[in-house]
Amino acid sequence: MLILMLICVFLILCLLYGMYASARSVARGAGHIRSHVTPNSAAVAPAETDLCAPLPKFHACYQSRIEELRSLFALYQSGALTQAEFEQTKRHLLAKMTALS
Repeated sequence: MLILMLICVFLILCLLYGMYASARSVARGAGHIRSHVTPNSAAVAPAETDLCAPLPKFHACYQSRIEELRSLFALYQSGALTQAEFEQTKRHLLAKMTALS
């Protein structure tokens, strides 16, 4: 009985460590993606260049939200976020922008 209990504790600890290690790996990968995502990168198609240009007509708080949306979309395109996570976070950011106006 004691051996069975020790095996269960060991398995639980292995599971927790695996979750911790995978969360760190995802965070590290997302940070790596964020550090390489720039609005005016060479990989941007010429038709998208206007979308990535700064928008001076918006207030500074809108600029930061727009940059967050761009970063969020880049994470979604890279596969770091699921569609549900992307949609939920996008709605949250858009709601903040609406509250500011």
